[in-house]
Amino acid sequence: MASALRKREARSCGPAEQPAGFRILIPGYPQWLWRQRERSAALAGTYAAAMAVGLFAWGSRIGLAMIVLAFLAHVSSAADVIRQGAFPGFGRWVPSISASFGLGLGCYAPALALASVLAWPERPIGADHERYAINRWAFLRADPEPGDWVFYHTSDGGGFGLGRLVARAGHSVEWSPNSLQVDGQVLALTPSAPDGEPLELSMTIPDDQILVAPMADRTAGATSSSGLILVPRSGVIGRPWARLYPVWTRRLLF
Repeated sequence: MASALRKREARSCGPAEQPAGFRILIPGYPQWLWRQRERSAALAGTYAAAMAVGLFAWGSRIGLAMIVLAFLAHVSSAADVIRQGAFPGFGRWVPSISASFGLGLGCYAPALALASVLAWPERPIGADHERYAINRWAFLRADPEPGDWVFYHTSDGGGFGLGRLVARAGHSVEWSPNSLQVDGQVLALTPSAPDGEPLELSMTIPDDQILVAPMADRTAGATSSSGLILVPRSGVIGRPWARLYPVWTRRLLF
């Protein structure tokens, strides 16, 4: 008798008996609680698969399309919850429109805004197939340190450059065929001039400037550079912290 009663209660579990509340923020979860397992699996599975591909392909058109698909799956789940829980019903379009605005403004817009400053994909000039995740807030309160990766506006204003910071304003730099020294400290970096041979150089970095070693082979890490250039401190956009594309070269930048 008790077992039959529990089964009857399980079958009758629905919006009236168990309101979704904040569970509406998890695609497919309210439907699962209401014993609508097939609908829940379809919504949750679509959302999870699309979001996983979208995050993996972040910075590409495919990634954007998958994130849009995940958003639509989330809207479908939320609109379905609103339709099932409303009495009298709101019709076909009101739940979808309200769910779109609610989720868009409350969840997805803030997440994309945060991603735009912490992990926005950019490419250096002359690197059509390369993308790097840039943290635009990295140097807002503190200047970059020697050895840090920097992403900057090129001097001609025609694009962006990527490289390692060698020295800041006031640092003394000596560059010889055998070594690169900053304030007497030898760096592991070995930049080469465009003609293939290091130059003799001794200078003090001017105010409001930084000395950068642009990466000639960006897959090789910190030991390959094409010359040294001065960049205005104001031209530094942020810190690249991950290489996104090509996928087979994806890695964190240290």
